[in-house]
Amino acid sequence: MTAKREYAMTLLVVIVGSVITWWAYSRTWAPAASCFGSLGPTCEPARTGADVEPTGPALALLTALTILAVLPTRRRGRQVVGLLLVLLSVGSVSVAVSARSSDSAWWLVALVGSIVALLGSAVVLIRGARWPTMSSRYERTSFEPSSLNSTTSGAVAEARQIAPKDAWDALEHGVDPTLTEGP
Repeated sequence: MTAKREYAMTLLVVIVGSVITWWAYSRTWAPAASCFGSLGPTCEPARTGADVEPTGPALALLTALTILAVLPTRRRGRQVVGLLLVLLSVGSVSVAVSARSSDSAWWLVALVGSIVALLGSAVVLIRGARWPTMSSRYERTSFEPSSLNSTTSGAVAEARQIAPKDAWDALEHGVDPTLTEGP
């Protein structure tokens, strides 16, 4: 598998795991209590997973949003983001396990989604530094005077002394008139 494909698949795995977890917490985990035979409005409404474990959907959402931080970061930054993702996913797994005493099986779906996100997060932590980064194509490169020949060197000197309206002429000669360093 190529690095680009692994990168895309890992991001997708973490997002899918987080969405599954979040979705499981939005389902009804405890049905409404029966009101027959009670005196007055003491019926308990149906409870969702977010009512049972309020931190579960928050951790799932944070995991899904934190994966976006992998896109602009590079080597060490990705490892830091991967570590944060692993910590969030471990928290999500532990919250899902602590919710297992509920009456429904939705905690299992939340657990599976959390484990999927954890596996993808571990891949980000371990292999993320090797993945391709965003292009630096439009970033300004450093000035290297050794790359200038005598014609270009003279054009650089002229570009520093010309009026702003003549900057276009300097650009036509292959000279960047914004350079502040010289030969």
